[in-house]
Order: sequence, then C-alpha cells, then structure tokens
Amino acid sequence: MSGQSLMTLAELGDALQVEGLPARLAGGWAEAAARFSGQGAAFLSDTALDEVFRACQFPEDVATQLTEAVAVARRNPALFQLAWLWHTVLFAADDPPESAEWPGAEAALGEMAGMFPAVVMLSGLSHMLTVHRARRIPAEITQATASDLAIWIRHYHRLRGRWGFSQLPWMMRHCRGGLFRLGRLQFEPIPFSHPLRVFKHRVSGEVLALSEAGASYTREGLLNGTNHVDDARAWVADLTVADGVICGHPIDPMGYARRETVTLPAADWAQRLTPGDAVLNLHIPEDGKMAHDACGASLAAAEGFFARHCPEMPPPAAYVCGSWLLDSQLQAILPPNANIVQFQREFYLAPLLSHQQDVFGRIFGGMPADLTQAPRDTALRRAVLDFTLAGHALRGGYGFILRDDLQWGAQRYQG
Repeated sequence: MSGQSLMTLAELGDALQVEGLPARLAGGWAEAAARFSGQGAAFLSDTALDEVFRACQFPEDVATQLTEAVAVARRNPALFQLAWLWHTVLFAADDPPESAEWPGAEAALGEMAGMFPAVVMLSGLSHMLTVHRARRIPAEITQATASDLAIWIRHYHRLRGRWGFSQLPWMMRHCRGGLFRLGRLQFEPIPFSHPLRVFKHRVSGEVLALSEAGASYTREGLLNGTNHVDDARAWVADLTVADGVICGHPIDPMGYARRETVTLPAADWAQRLTPGDAVLNLHIPEDGKMAHDACGASLAAAEGFFARHCPEMPPPAAYVCGSWLLDSQLQAILPPNANIVQFQREFYLAPLLSHQQDVFGRIFGGMPADLTQAPRDTALRRAVLDFTLAGHALRGGYGFILRDDLQWGAQRYQG
C-alpha cells in the first residue's frame, strides 16, 4: 500500500458512502495525512502483522477472521486509509479519545463490517508490543494481555451470529500499556475514585469504610439510582475529619451503607484509602472458571510485576474491583463453595451504581424477553432466574482489599 496517494476527507467519505465522518476523525485528518507518507508503508504491512500474530498467538478461528478482514482493507484504498486515520487518532495523537465513534462502512465491507475495528486494533497491538518490549514484559504476559481481543471477537460472534469486535475503547487500555493480564486476572493501575474512605485501627487492625460526603443512598443502603430506581426516601451521607474526630456513615462489609453515624478518635484510626490514592483495579476475563487458587496466584504475581516492570508507578494502597460478581446477594443463592462466592468473600464490599440488565448481559448475553423461557443450563443461570422470578433484583458490587491485608484465602473482612 506504500504507493497510495492520500484521499481528501471528502473523497474518503464518498468512496465509503458515508455522509459525514465523526468530528473527532475529521479533526485528526491533517495529522494523519502528515504522517502517512513517512509511516503509511509500514502500517498493516506483512512484517508488522507477522510480528503481532507471532506474539499474540490468536486461536485459529479468530486468526482466520482477522486475516480476511485485513485482506479486505488492503484491497480497498478507502478502507485502508480510514484504518490509518483511526490508528493515528487512537495511538499517535497527543490527546487520544476515551471512546470510539465509528462511521458506517457497510457498503464497502458487507458481512465483514463488524471486523473493521479489529483491523485497527491489530495496529494497536503492534503499538502494545513496543510498549511491552520497553518495559521488558515477559512474552507470556504479552500474549495473555492480547488474548482479550480474541475473547471479545468470540463474544461478538456468540451474541450476533457473525464476526466482529465492539470493544475498541476497552482494548485501547491494553495497547497503551495501562492494563496487564497476570494469570487469571487483569490489573489496571488507576487512582482510587469510589465514594468512600477506608480507616484501619492502629492496634487491632480492624478496617472500617465510611461513605464520602454527598453520596446519596436508598433506604436499603444502595447508591441511589441502582437499577434505575430513584428512591423518594433517599438520604445523603456526611463525613467530617476535624478536631481529632472522624464522623461518618459506615459501609457494611457486605455492601450496604448505614444511615446511623459512627464517631472514631483519629488518634486510634489511620486513614488507609482515600480518593486519589494509587490502586490496582481488577478485571475478570470471561474465558474460564474463576478457580480460587488461580485468582490468588494472580494477585501474588501482581505484587512483584508492577515493582519490576513499572517502577515509576507508586505501590498500590489497595486492590479494587467493581463487578456483577460482587453482588453480595449471590452468597444467598449460590453454594458457599462456589467460585464466585469464594472470590467476593475476600473483599470488603461496598455499593456500586449498577443495573440488573448488565448482570443479565454477562450471564445470558442480554435481558431475556421471557424469564420463564430463558435457558437454565447452568447452576448460576438457574439460581439467577429463580431469584429474579421471586421478585428480587440483582446488581453489581464494589470491593477492596487493602494491600497490607492481602492474604488470599483469609477472607478477613466479612466476618
């Protein structure tokens, strides 16, 4: 493709039969054009793609679809240049967007339209390899981190019956070196931002979370708006730290805010987690069981990984996670030895603004039109359906483990 001359933005839109490109794309055209003559020849080249495929080791079905999608883009100059434009906006611009808005290119791609974002993502994985090499990331971690692309391509196929990829903003975290998979779990260094603060008794080691001031809760102690419910009797939390006293609304370790306040002497309680602190955010890829020992091994691996390969990052104050897997109601409907139950019992739980539709999306691929006819082929699906048909609502949950409390299997917070 090195002999291509770059189209104008209007010519690109005409060739793809697109009435107007998204503003963020249009704004990046000048930069993309300036870079094209010097870097376009290497973009999606055989050499670059061979390196990505060798490093990532995609499963055969996914590799076949990716190869075909790249071939289509290479044969069509407009598609190739649109891919280059997206690559520049996402991975070369100084201010990359947090989300991706795609123009419709169905006229040019037909059945392969869903795979076009994956073509751009291949160039992002090439960028990721450069980042990983600079950090001396082991090859097996690079491959595991990149495996999310195959997971989400298969997810798309499972839900829609055709091949595609719709998680480009999520995968951009991997490609920019902001997320790594270590064994069963993924880890993302972020600043803590959940509306709570965590205190630890200086002698006993007791841990207590207090709500941030201004957070609104339902009468049940959930964040107001959970499951799209605006509680007319919602209450607003307060928190003060002054004159040697800490006063606020406690968060029960099972994931509920309490309306009564507690007063703690600041001399006895150290603040251990507050908004802005460095934490490691945990994600659980959907490609296997959550064996408890495997999850613990991932956390143990993270302790050394970031110190060794990302030494500029401050040590995390805690490990945190927001997920449907942390809805404490699951402890009442699943066996106590279930992997999900064992996983969430390691965490101090807190409310998370979340919705039942998201839970059903993870478990069933979407909200069934008729719950009585939904598949009951797993113990989890049967439990969720019975619970919901009985008039209850699922939700997500949030959890944290203070770094100096990390002893996987101790389950120290929930009693």
